[in-house]
Amino acid sequence: MSKKIVVTQFNNDNPFNIIPAKIAISYENDKANYIDIFYDNEPYIVGGIYVAHVNDLVKNINAAFVEYAPGQKAYLSLEGAKNVFFINKKNTDKVCAGDNIVVQIKKDPIKTKDAVCSTNLEFAGKYTVITYGNPAISVSAKIKDELLRDKLYEFGVEIKERMTPDICLYPMFTKDILNRIIENTGIIFRTSTEIIDDYKIIENEVTNLYNQLFTVLNKALHSPGRTSIKEPANPLYSLISEASEDTEVITDVREVYDNLCQFSGNIRYYDDDLLPLYKLYSFETLFSEMISRKIWLKSGAYLIIDYTEAMTVIDVNTGKCVTGKNKSDTILKINLEAAAESMRQIKLRNVSGIIIIDFIDMTLDEHKHALLSALKDEAKQDKIKTSIMGMTRLNLVEITRQKIRERNKLKHRT
Repeated sequence: MSKKIVVTQFNNDNPFNIIPAKIAISYENDKANYIDIFYDNEPYIVGGIYVAHVNDLVKNINAAFVEYAPGQKAYLSLEGAKNVFFINKKNTDKVCAGDNIVVQIKKDPIKTKDAVCSTNLEFAGKYTVITYGNPAISVSAKIKDELLRDKLYEFGVEIKERMTPDICLYPMFTKDILNRIIENTGIIFRTSTEIIDDYKIIENEVTNLYNQLFTVLNKALHSPGRTSIKEPANPLYSLISEASEDTEVITDVREVYDNLCQFSGNIRYYDDDLLPLYKLYSFETLFSEMISRKIWLKSGAYLIIDYTEAMTVIDVNTGKCVTGKNKSDTILKINLEAAAESMRQIKLRNVSGIIIIDFIDMTLDEHKHALLSALKDEAKQDKIKTSIMGMTRLNLVEITRQKIRERNKLKHRT
């Protein structure tokens, strides 16, 4: 399977009249699956770490509202807030109004909703993620080899046992604080560890990530509330660094190329004034598809995609498709094609929340199972958590997709 990410930049004079932005489009087998748009006038906050001031507790929903920067608020669920790193002195491990605590932003503010933060801190590398607040050692579910999973787990235990940082580098720490941090930090082995033979590379990365954590928490101990202690990574560079080794990156922006070279060895600079990158990859057609209500399928059937406040609804229609001798088999074929394209459109548009797909009615249970199985296979390929909930009595398929940021919309200049 060939994979590539095409990155370009639209300035004020771009042909689509959109607000200046960097665009990253991910392809699999030359078919676009994701569009990531990073507008120049929008600050990045997801992944940033702050000393936040707890303004209010809402006991009936077990949550708090914190102020992570002057005038900037975030929602904090207390359900999973364990091993919270407090800046102020405490006689209890419970979060209280007036506390200063270390949080990481997990979701952007969306419409009228505040940003979402967590007291669980994550530091991601190419092969591993370390997690302060969740001390578990875990292995990516995509690694199926049980012997390798056991080996990685044991290796994670050994790394934690060998973690002996120089306390002199962190003057705000006592030995007890340092040991507590190590004890409350876990390691996640990413899918990319499957191809690594030299585990020293992995251990060096984990050590580096731990040092980042120590540096952040050491800084936090002498920082007041509402203070940034770690700026979020540029999401474009994070996107590239998290791509698989065999993903080719193509860009026509020199600055982007120079910066991305440190994240990927498989990157190419495109320079052709006669055929710009956006024309070579037909961005205009792709953008039109992304905002279109009606999407035609090769079979002659089509999808209608509508958005409401509560959910997104996709309706499958037979359209110009001519049924064959076996009507039920033809309907299954159309529905399977519609399932693949529906999941692609969901990814392209970054649709999230509740999604309902109204497929063409099928009478055979085996066909319904085949359709749900195909949808589940598609969902497993999504980089954002997507769950196929099943089929209702009305033969509507329910899907939920994690909401991290707003649905993709092209913001045009006025």
